Amino acid sequence: MKAVHARTPGLMCDACTEKVKAAVKDLPGVISVTAQFSRGITSVLFDENAVATSAIIDAITAAGFTVEPA
Repeated sequence: MKAVHARTPGLMCDACTEKVKAAVKDLPGVISVTAQFSRGITSVLFDENAVATSAIIDAITAAGFTVEPA
């Protein structure tokens, strides 16, 4: 298993965090997603054999959020 932690500065409220979680949680291999608007951080625990980090970043970006290295 692998984890990715990314700054997601556009997280402003609970609705934003739920949007990010919804965009990522159903990707194959994703085990858990946490998004904290108070810290502006999204963390994803995933199976690197089932999904690439780039696919997770792409899903967050497609949901309308900027992704920066944490």
